[in-house]
Amino acid sequence: MEREVVILDIDYISYEDKPVIRLFSKDGDKNVILIDDSFVPYLYVYSNDPDECIDDLDELLDNVKIEKLNKKDFQIEKTFIKVTFTHPQELSKHRDEIRDLDSVVQIREFDIPFYRRYLMDRDVIPMTKVKASGEKLDSFSALDSEKHDVEIIKLDKALQRVDENFNDFRILSFDLEVRNPHGMPDSQEDEIIMIGVASNFGINQVISTKKNSPERDDFVCQVSSEKEMIQTFADIIKENNVDIIVGYNSDNFDFPYLIDRAKINDVDLDLGMDGSDIRFIKRGFTNAASMKGLIHVDLYLVMRRYMTLERYTLERVYYELFGEEKIDVPGERIWEFWDNGGEELDNLFDYSLDDVVSTLKIAEQTLPLNLELTRIIGQPLFDVSRMATGQQAEWFLVKQAYFDEEVVPNKQGSNFTDRANAEDNEGGFVLEPDK
Repeated sequence: MEREVVILDIDYISYEDKPVIRLFSKDGDKNVILIDDSFVPYLYVYSNDPDECIDDLDELLDNVKIEKLNKKDFQIEKTFIKVTFTHPQELSKHRDEIRDLDSVVQIREFDIPFYRRYLMDRDVIPMTKVKASGEKLDSFSALDSEKHDVEIIKLDKALQRVDENFNDFRILSFDLEVRNPHGMPDSQEDEIIMIGVASNFGINQVISTKKNSPERDDFVCQVSSEKEMIQTFADIIKENNVDIIVGYNSDNFDFPYLIDRAKINDVDLDLGMDGSDIRFIKRGFTNAASMKGLIHVDLYLVMRRYMTLERYTLERVYYELFGEEKIDVPGERIWEFWDNGGEELDNLFDYSLDDVVSTLKIAEQTLPLNLELTRIIGQPLFDVSRMATGQQAEWFLVKQAYFDEEVVPNKQGSNFTDRANAEDNEGGFVLEPDK
């Protein structure tokens, strides 16, 4: 069968001892997961004596493919040895053993994550529309088409690019308000009192256990408990088939807090396209909240990269972008506004809604640039939105190197180590200062 889908996300799983790429995609309102088990990992080895090195590799390794290739190294053609493994875990297991062989001068491209390697080698660009051809499956591994309301296609042809400028994404912003009578909110003690949501498809709502004046009836959704509030928020995401969820400092506060309160209230946050929960993965110096097939962008990180400000509060960033003041409630007084009710509670509802509307507006202003960067760099939007500018440039060059038959140089530390082992370096004379 054939489907035209937009690629949103990617990961890989192990199935029957093989690595399997999963491409999380959408065809309109239909979730589609593309399966590809035809791709395997590899690294390059450089040696002064390739034939001797191949003999050493044959003796060291089992179940690998070894071949000599001519590749460019800083535009100079050299002979490299390509070692192809059956699984990324096998590559990780043996790379240090390969590096330590006497016949090996250097190993290259051993640290490129498997899913990123797939995107580069197969020229798959996230956030673009492609034509997918393959066999429709009822299930694959833990995936069940009916249970997870997803179409599963096992690819039998290379993806064909259809539209590189697709921009019709469903975006939802969210923000939590917490009752914090003791200052800094404690997720084990302080309940969530409001969850604001705003979208580019017509939702502007504050979910809360309280309701006040009739003037707020058009956007306040009253529920009976914190548990129902969290469940309602999860249902909004699922029922509206959101593509991109945005927050402001949501990696560090909103999602960790939401997960803790969901556990306390026994609510499943199974928001992934495959039915998986929110998980945190390391990105840079922080942990990032990730959901399979639902792209999370923390705009706080994006704005720190693009703007130079003394403070990166939502209020400050919004003013810089749009020249408008947004509604503000002092964080330490949120619990008072909640407890006092009346006009103060109305102000808190207005503040909660204004937070998510402002966040959505910032997203609509900044996401087009991030989408274009994603397509230029060729890596997932989730990753690109968290990369420093230097990292973005690095991954763009890594991608271009593949198409130019260039072997990517190692990171600086590795290069220095190799150079230090290969050369005797004499230090310069240092004149002691007068004291």
